[in-house]
Formats: sequence, C-alpha cells, structure tokens
Amino acid sequence: SRTLITTSSTAMEVVTHLVNDTVEFYKWSLTIADKRVENWPMMSSPSPTLAISCLYLIFLWAGPRYMQDRQPFTLRKTLIVYNFSMVVLNFYIAKEVGATVDG
Repeated sequence: SRTLITTSSTAMEVVTHLVNDTVEFYKWSLTIADKRVENWPMMSSPSPTLAISCLYLIFLWAGPRYMQDRQPFTLRKTLIVYNFSMVVLNFYIAKEVGATVDG
C-alpha cells in the first residue's frame, strides 16, 4: 500500500511539473510574440485554434457515423474546382517566394 501511495505521489509530481512547465513555456512564448500580428484573427489566443481542432476531431468521429447508411456524395465538380484553386494558389505562392528571394 505504501509503494502504491509513493508511486501515485511521484506520478502526480511529474504531472504537476509538466503542467507548470507548459504554462511557463506559454507565458514565455507570449513575451516573444510578434506584436505586429497580435490583432490578426486567431493570433491573440490559442482558444480559436483549439476550438477549430476540437470541431475537426468531432467531425472525424461523427462524419463516418453519419454517412454509415447513406450513399456517398458525388464531389467530382467540387474536387475539380478545389484542385484548380490549389494550382493557382501554389503558383501565386511560388511567385511571391521567388520575388522575395530575388530581392
């Protein structure tokens, strides 16, 4: 029984230390943040990113259950538009990166 209490106490100390280190790292990261972007969407707090990530995980869990007894969607046109958009976006990004590298 004493070994179990000691092990439990040690585990709790490790978890407490990990949480404290994480909080300290977060506070430190705020001190080095770029002030020019602090008012940009999703940059002032980790909450929006965490919320979007949680919604994504819920979607991953609920999506297959919702579609289990349904016919698959026909997304051919949507995928063509999406892929074309990605090609255009990647050309734009490559152009901007090339312009930045050239001077």
